[in-house]
Amino acid sequence: MQTTNNWQANLLLLITAMIWGLSFVAQRQGMEHVSPFTFNAVRFGIGATSLLPVIAFTRRKQTYSLPSFLSLPGLTGGLCLGLALFFGSSFQQIGIVDTTAGKAGFITGLYVILVPILGLFWKQKTGRGTSIGATLAVIGMYFLSVNDDLNTSKGDVLVLISALFWAIHVQLISWFSQKIDVIRLSFYQFFLLLRLQLAGST
Repeated sequence: MQTTNNWQANLLLLITAMIWGLSFVAQRQGMEHVSPFTFNAVRFGIGATSLLPVIAFTRRKQTYSLPSFLSLPGLTGGLCLGLALFFGSSFQQIGIVDTTAGKAGFITGLYVILVPILGLFWKQKTGRGTSIGATLAVIGMYFLSVNDDLNTSKGDVLVLISALFWAIHVQLISWFSQKIDVIRLSFYQFFLLLRLQLAGST
C-alpha cells in the first residue's frame, strides 16, 4: 500500500510540474495585455473558485461545521502560504516581463535545489538520491532552457528571488499539510493571495 501511495504522489507531482511548466509561455504572453498583479489576480481567482465545489463535496462527506472550517490553525496556515505564494508569484510575474519564458522556467526551477537547502535549517535529512536527483534536474533544466546568449537581466534577478519564495512555499506546505486539510489550506492561500493581488492591481 505504501508503494502504491508513493507512486500516486509522484505521478501527481509530475502532472503538477507539467502543468506549471506549460504556464510560463501563457504568463509571458499575458504581460502584453495586462499588468502582473491583474494577471495573477485572475489566475488565482480561478484557482480559488475551482476549489469551491471540491470543498462543498468534502464538507458534505466529512460533515465538518463552518466554525471548524474557519479554524485558527487553518487560517494561520493559509496566511503563511498565501504570503509566500504572493511574493513568489509577484516577483516571478514582474520579472518575466524582462526575460524569456525559457529562462524564467529555468531560474524558477532552481527551487529544486533551494528546497533541500532550506530543509537543513529545519534539520531535515536529505538523502544522497535526493541530492543527485536535484542536481541532475538543474543540469537538465539548464540545457533545456538556456541558449548560447547567457546574460543576466533585472528580470532574471527578480525571478531568482521568486524561486526562493517558491522553495519557502514548498517547505510550508510540507509542514502545514500534516496538520490541516489540504483542500481548505489551498482555498485559504488562494483567497488571501487574490486579495493581495487585487490590492496591488489598483
